[in-house]
Amino acid sequence: MGLGRATHKGKVARVQADLKAFEGALLAYESENGSLPPSDQGLKVLIEGGYLNKRDVPKDPWKHEYVYVVPGPSNLPFDIVSYGADGQEGGEEKNQDIKLSEIE
Repeated sequence: MGLGRATHKGKVARVQADLKAFEGALLAYESENGSLPPSDQGLKVLIEGGYLNKRDVPKDPWKHEYVYVVPGPSNLPFDIVSYGADGQEGGEEKNQDIKLSEIE
């Protein structure tokens, strides 16, 4: 495995960890508030409300904002997406989207 491929796998692992952290914070928010934050409030409400112990909403490893979608696909209540290295929806390999709804 080349260094570039290992670096990419590390970035994907970090995105997956971030998405799971966002998921836990969103579920806690929903439990306490009776609903999810609307899309226009974004993930920053999780920090403002103390649901994420961060100063700012983290960006993905490629320095792009995570995308919070309410409602999510396939009748899911929400989804969170990193658009990969190119920051554009769609793509393959290093540009492939990484979605909470597709993490096992």
